[in-house]
Amino acid sequence: MTDNTTDRNLVEQRSIALDYLEDPDADIPDGTRRFLLALLDDGRLKGPLCGKTTATTGTEYPPCARPAGHPEAYCRSAGREAYFTATEEPTR
Repeated sequence: MTDNTTDRNLVEQRSIALDYLEDPDADIPDGTRRFLLALLDDGRLKGPLCGKTTATTGTEYPPCARPAGHPEAYCRSAGREAYFTATEEPTR
């Protein structure tokens, strides 16, 4: 497995874990929640965040909370407050 493949897999796994934990309708067993939080907290699934804020329409949003290079088509702000299609580069 190449480093790029490993990085992509970690980004996808982190994104899935965050989406699952933040889903208000998910009935997550306490043990599973603790395990996922531990993975995120100890760095095994951590990485830089996307951070993009500008939609292709020019509208500004809070920074994207998905991992950098996320495979999802849309950026998502923390707390699922906004979903948007972002421009190519984050504005900082």
